[in-house]
Amino acid sequence: MLIVEDLGARMGKHFALEGVSFALAPGEILAVLGPNGSGKSTLLRLLAGLATPTAGSIGWSGTRLSEAARVIVPPPRRGIGLLLQQGVLFPHLRVGENVALGLGPSGEGEAGARRVNDALTTARIGHLAFARVQRLSGGEIQRVALARALVQTPEVMLLDEPFHSLDSPVKASIMDEIRGLVKERSLCAVLVTHDADEASAVADRVLLLREGRKVQEGTLDAIYRSPVDGWAARFLGEVGSVDAATAAAAGITLPPGFEGPTAWFRPEALLLDPTDAQTDLEDPRPGLAVTAVRRCRALTEVTVALPGGALLIGRCVDTSLAVGQRARGRLAWTLPPSTKMEGARPS
Repeated sequence: MLIVEDLGARMGKHFALEGVSFALAPGEILAVLGPNGSGKSTLLRLLAGLATPTAGSIGWSGTRLSEAARVIVPPPRRGIGLLLQQGVLFPHLRVGENVALGLGPSGEGEAGARRVNDALTTARIGHLAFARVQRLSGGEIQRVALARALVQTPEVMLLDEPFHSLDSPVKASIMDEIRGLVKERSLCAVLVTHDADEASAVADRVLLLREGRKVQEGTLDAIYRSPVDGWAARFLGEVGSVDAATAAAAGITLPPGFEGPTAWFRPEALLLDPTDAQTDLEDPRPGLAVTAVRRCRALTEVTVALPGGALLIGRCVDTSLAVGQRARGRLAWTLPPSTKMEGARPS
């Protein structure tokens, strides 16, 4: 198990990372999410042994790897494979030779050749062993970098935004394969990314960082539905809000048991249905005016106006609503009242 306790690192007079703790079991993938400058890369460097912590410790299966002011186990002996955003390959070497660099000086001979071949096969590029790297696609370059990490037979994989520069079909394929490898080989993996979609596709849990501090940890779905504060809510997606009294007057039904002056919600929680003459007779409330309908990736985004002019956005798989129609709304769920939304302004 990978255990990180109260880890900290200074950059000059400022903390680049402070008081970060988590534990990761074999076969688990942790995504570290956060904006630029949040400490993601610093955390990865500390885990790899490329930087020295100023506080806390890093341990693996009972062995202390680093502690305050000291790297105990150097990077080559940590059993860690590193996959970067850009696969850095040597252009004068062929694919197999680039992968063999991961073995170090002890990788010569038949045993080393078998390990290189196994790594190439696992990364699905066995047919490229003698290819020149200048002719490789972006996806193939990342597969070579993956094979070079795997040839070291690591117990921990550190993934530093490795999917960022890949096209969508290639990205999806490599993400699936890396997740499968981690599970099959019972590796620990830490994925650094700023993309919540990547974290959702690959990771079991998410660690959310801001300004070097841990904000929240859990599954992405749990954090998305129950963010600890307004910043976390906004970082993971759009947040809408409506005054409860205004919602009731306009014809928006709030979830059963809702209490509070303001309902904070995700766009996909706002369900909209067109009104008709019978609906208007049964419910005299003015309803919502549809002001815009547009596609948003696989969803349809509908903008509606409250009687006072404020706009709300809902997203759904499909809708029959059109601009100029009126609609009734229902909030299927809201962000919990316990969420501190000081950092998020009402819409």
